[in-house]
Amino acid sequence: MKAIAAGALAALLLCMGCAAGFDFRRHELFTERARQYGKLLRWSEFEAARSYLASDAQGRQAALPKEVRVTEYEVKQLILTEDARKAGQTVEITYFKERDPRVRTLTDLQQWEFDSDRNDWFLKSGFPDFK
Repeated sequence: MKAIAAGALAALLLCMGCAAGFDFRRHELFTERARQYGKLLRWSEFEAARSYLASDAQGRQAALPKEVRVTEYEVKQLILTEDARKAGQTVEITYFKERDPRVRTLTDLQQWEFDSDRNDWFLKSGFPDFK
């Protein structure tokens, strides 16, 4: 019995040692933050979603998309750097404009970055270009 417990402990320590270079908590935080942002975009809640965007160099906030209604938001690909400080996400967004009922689809290449000072993730690439 002691041999089994010792073996299990050794396996656990080995796994923890291998994972020491990757911050699972930061990855988990990114997953939740990106999911919440996607949910807000899906419901066209751009004012609330703006808080997920990084300010530009002068501290200005991004302009809000106008007269846009998102109908679908689907993450196609996620790439996270080894140190879990930057992430890239490819998202397909289907939408229409209130004055033009044509449904359109765009591919949004999102660039996320972890802010150590605020201990949170922010979208550096801004809102997608709803043309």
